[in-house]
Amino acid sequence: MYRRYGRGCHYPITERDQFVIRFGLIPAELWSGMDLAPKVPFPIWFTILTSMFLHGGWLHLLGNMLYLWIFGDNIEAALGRWRFLLFYLLAGAGGALLQAAVSPRSTVPIIGASGAIAGVLGAYLILFPWARVLTVVPLFFFLHFLEIPAFILLGFWFLMQLFSGLVDL
Repeated sequence: MYRRYGRGCHYPITERDQFVIRFGLIPAELWSGMDLAPKVPFPIWFTILTSMFLHGGWLHLLGNMLYLWIFGDNIEAALGRWRFLLFYLLAGAGGALLQAAVSPRSTVPIIGASGAIAGVLGAYLILFPWARVLTVVPLFFFLHFLEIPAFILLGFWFLMQLFSGLVDL
């Protein structure tokens, strides 16, 4: 099986690629009904959820899990286990749908839990803006550990995401 990208550019699809194509959210399929992925035994909208459990690599997964570990437990304690799970899934679905709306004709699968993690960080910012978060700050060749208020740390994170998104436009 081969997939075509651009004019005359073909490459073989591995089993891992097929898995991502099946269970990742492909905006063009969602919005226009194009049938790009091999048939799956569930409706296309279900990939809004399945895409949150796929990641582009170990660093992608570990980065998301680090943020979930640091900030998620406090949000879970505030909301309760089941409401936190619902909140997490809705935030992830919202993030995936927003990304799909930004690029509705894209045939590249959207994967990852970054939308859910962003929702958790937003909730943390609202519920605990003055909480101090132990943070590693690299200064030249030395690592410093500082306790920084959550609103400063998460504000910096938001600016980094905004800058990264604007650069990709």
